[in-house]
Amino acid sequence: GRSSALRLTPDHSAHVSAGAVLVLPGEHVQVLSDDGEWAYIVLHQRNFETGWLQSKHLRPLAAAPLVCGVKCQSPDLETLKMTVFTFGLENFDSALVDRCSDFSRGGSEAVVDRETLQRVFTKRSLGSVHVFCDTRVFSDPGTISPHIGVNPRILEQIASNRHFPRWIEELKKDVMRASHRASHLVMAFYCRSGKHRSVAASRFLQHIAERDGFHVSVIHLSKAKWRNTCKGKCDQCAEGRGDVNLRMRALDMAVSWWDRC
Repeated sequence: GRSSALRLTPDHSAHVSAGAVLVLPGEHVQVLSDDGEWAYIVLHQRNFETGWLQSKHLRPLAAAPLVCGVKCQSPDLETLKMTVFTFGLENFDSALVDRCSDFSRGGSEAVVDRETLQRVFTKRSLGSVHVFCDTRVFSDPGTISPHIGVNPRILEQIASNRHFPRWIEELKKDVMRASHRASHLVMAFYCRSGKHRSVAASRFLQHIAERDGFHVSVIHLSKAKWRNTCKGKCDQCAEGRGDVNLRMRALDMAVSWWDRC
């Protein structure tokens, strides 16, 4: 609304142009001054745009970091939620399975439009999805198939893929566009079987979103079909176990590419 637009002066009656910069819910800002009614802020991730924002829209971070001695705050932080679904084209829904059967390589190459995917989610009472993201741009890590996508080696393999920077860039654009329309974002990643690439993608986004103040819920819709896998419970895949350093390096690579976009 008007109250979330950056203004040139701290004045309720000041005109807000159609092209005014809007501060998004959850966007991190640097507060240079705040008199309790109006705050003068800097948007570091948007070419250092500056302006006035009503103080009531600012929420301090749980542990507000200091940037050059100035606290960073986030507008309406407590309202930020994200639900992330993962699923496989070949095992989640009969309509998608039928679609895959039209292609010689099945779910590895099946083309499914957004409308079809949304109809499936609506039919299953899963609601509207803001962004459907195809993760089949990455090679299927079949050699590590006893594990699922949260395995450190799988995360590292995908984060090191030559397509990863561009994929992260496009994902960030989709997330930013969706955040203009809702404070509770719903994302859905898919691949062929819903256990490797889509699961890894969800872990990357979860890591980034939680860093940025979102409360994230991840739901693996094809989990019941994770046959012949550890289901993420083995010593290598369980969070905080296995090669912790390798996992963090992969997640940090995702953050690094995200912040460069």
